[in-house]
Amino acid sequence: MLNRQKTARSMQARNSGLVLFLTVLLGGAYTQRSINASNSSDSSPVSGKRFYIKYGCYECHGLQGQGSPATGPRLASPVFPLAAFIAYVRKPAGEMPPYTNKVLRDEELLDIHAFLSSLPEASKPDDIPLLRDIKGRH
Repeated sequence: MLNRQKTARSMQARNSGLVLFLTVLLGGAYTQRSINASNSSDSSPVSGKRFYIKYGCYECHGLQGQGSPATGPRLASPVFPLAAFIAYVRKPAGEMPPYTNKVLRDEELLDIHAFLSSLPEASKPDDIPLLRDIKGRH
């Protein structure tokens, strides 16, 4: 079971890296215009959480952006750079539906990015007593 989980995490990380690379490569020019048009310092994590719930991001990526190998990749800590995040949401790969500007405005995406960026970094398994104990038994 642990090998399967490690393999799934490894594949997810590899796929996320590839998606990020392609997103930046293919979508950089469009997203830079979007970012320049909006002031990211005005983004709000509180509003971002509301939009994250409203648009159903949590359904695949979890309430804290933790993701799941079965439904969608991790979005929180570390968060994709803003340009890559916007480009991917606009033109995603895989199962995720595209969220055009007509559905989800750039300002709302900035807020969602701010929300994901505000989440604390996930604990490492060795820092969680129960997981450390389970690991020690095997």
